[in-house]
Amino acid sequence: MNWGFNPPIAKEGQMTDAAKALLGGEMKMDRAPKKVVVADDSATAVMYLSILLKRMGFRAIPAKDGLDALRVIAAESPDAVLLDLNMPLMDGMSVLRHMRNDSGTKKTPVIIVTIEGEQEISEECFRIGCNGFIRKPVKLAELHRQVQECFTEQEGRRKHLRSAFGQPVIARIDGKTLECTAPPLSEGGIFL
Repeated sequence: MNWGFNPPIAKEGQMTDAAKALLGGEMKMDRAPKKVVVADDSATAVMYLSILLKRMGFRAIPAKDGLDALRVIAAESPDAVLLDLNMPLMDGMSVLRHMRNDSGTKKTPVIIVTIEGEQEISEECFRIGCNGFIRKPVKLAELHRQVQECFTEQEGRRKHLRSAFGQPVIARIDGKTLECTAPPLSEGGIFL
């Protein structure tokens, strides 16, 4: 099997005539990115986590404190929440309790991202119903692993987290050439 990767050859979202002929028509794979609320009173932490999430193909929605988090969660219906524990107006533990007692957010995955390191605190968060617990400073691999676990549990089918790519590619397989746009990349490979 011979695989090749060439630089962009078509405009994003379009296929060449060769790809259309091989696939039998236009292929449409428009998927809105999953929304993740990032609740932290540190603007730097929100910016850092948002950049990491965007690189993983998510849309990050900021919240500056616990009350703002609840407002944003109600307005946006996110697919997941990254939640700091130490925030003004309402702490993260209270936000988590409120989410778990609300039928609309009861099953929304929540990952606690905090400076707190005591085991009793993490145990309490898991008892209330968080899906993950990350200690700051956040490491990309740990964030990736925990977000992936949340969506694997939620969807029950995705083995690898995918990231938006949206670039034209040429795949050569056993002498045949396929030109198309590859929207998602995964740690498991590129999906055409």
